[in-house]
Amino acid sequence: MKKTMLALILAMSPTAALAEWHEARSPHFTIYSEDDPKALAAYADKLERFDHALRRLRKVDDPAVSPANRVTIFVVRDTSTVRKLLGGDNSWVAGFYRPRAAHSLIVTSSLNFTGNDSRGALDPMTVLLHEYTHHFLLENFAAAYPAWFVEGFAEFASAAQFDADGAIGIGLPAQHRARALARPDALSLSTMLADDKRKLNDREKASLYATGWLLTHYLFFADARKGQLASYLNAINNGTSRQEAAQAAFGDPDVLSRELNAYERRKLDYIRIPPATVASGRIEVVGLSPGAAAVLPLRMRLKRGVLRPDAAAFVKLARSAAAPFPNDPDAQLVLADAEAMAGELDACDAAIARALAVRPDSPAGLLARAHSVMRRRDDHGARADWPAIRAAISRANKAEPDNPLPLMLYYDSFIAGQQSPTKLAIDGLERAFEIAPQDPGLRLRLATQLVTDRRFEEARMVLAPLAYSPHAGSQVETARDMLDRLPVETASR
Repeated sequence: MKKTMLALILAMSPTAALAEWHEARSPHFTIYSEDDPKALAAYADKLERFDHALRRLRKVDDPAVSPANRVTIFVVRDTSTVRKLLGGDNSWVAGFYRPRAAHSLIVTSSLNFTGNDSRGALDPMTVLLHEYTHHFLLENFAAAYPAWFVEGFAEFASAAQFDADGAIGIGLPAQHRARALARPDALSLSTMLADDKRKLNDREKASLYATGWLLTHYLFFADARKGQLASYLNAINNGTSRQEAAQAAFGDPDVLSRELNAYERRKLDYIRIPPATVASGRIEVVGLSPGAAAVLPLRMRLKRGVLRPDAAAFVKLARSAAAPFPNDPDAQLVLADAEAMAGELDACDAAIARALAVRPDSPAGLLARAHSVMRRRDDHGARADWPAIRAAISRANKAEPDNPLPLMLYYDSFIAGQQSPTKLAIDGLERAFEIAPQDPGLRLRLATQLVTDRRFEEARMVLAPLAYSPHAGSQVETARDMLDRLPVETASR
């Protein structure tokens, strides 16, 4: 085990978690924080109003969201903790987002922010709004977006102003990017528009965020450029190369660059969303049970992901944290996940049984049981009782019908059993994708099934957003490889 990982796990042990954690529940978010409950409620209110403002801005409906599909936000003490949770070389990171089929994850630092009153500072609220805008775009407008627009639109939206009367301003100047704009030579506009595959250094990343924001702002507001952004994005999604799409939509990049330089020096417009259209909905703040609070640091680490070599050390911490709380379902389900990762399936099942004994109809508990019976099929090989396994999955689905995870698990049961998925399984997979298009693994599952069914055009549409995503890691290469192998003739139909 790497020393840094061991230090992180020990730092997140139950003895280190002495503060009182609270949970805010709202229509679109579940937020965990050690801050004051009143401040947490105000924080959730701002997030909900921001979501409504984005929906108003982009003309998006607002259907009811099941608990599993709300974004989970962990508010940790400082950016150092954020970076430790993220891992890797990330000295510039102030928060991060991970798309999931359920409980998509955002980690950001303390609620003790100053908002837009301290212009020029990358405060935690700006970071959070940036990361949530990524989720909003993936959930509602998944397409093959270039990296500059992905980050530029997130910057455009996150520089939000919350007025005293309840109105929200979208598109204010991103003052925290001013320094990067003063060094435009780090990444030229023509390179940014044409090349989306090169690995950027920190200075070039800062330039991409800043110039991407300015270009997005300009294309939203400049009358002479109306419609060009839509034409550019449509061309890319129809298979046109980045460079050709930019040339066709924007013309000479040097002319556009000069226009941007002049635009930067202007007083910029923004969009004011009136207060009557940004109601936040019901917000409830509750204190966590002692057992849930004891395991919350471990739950954060589970959400981020625990590497297999670290599983043995992690499960010891989970056992220690959960042991005083045998009747706390939250503590026992975290323990169950840790036991499963360590390969201790009997201990995993025992923890799930303890959780379900307290809450027999718990969607989380029933889903844990469904995952458990799927793991057990490895012990039985060809003798696996697939009807019983699928019955367990169906119970989890009935407990929360709009949770995409049981739908995915039901489909996976056919793949694991080396059986052709039924129409019901495929329909369930497609429904899961409708609910959670932001999940890259779900996108690959569905695309694979569409290719098997020779639904090549649909597969292309499903793969394209992932193939050009700046955030999805190795899954991007898998999606690009699948796109390259699709029959050529489908591209011209």
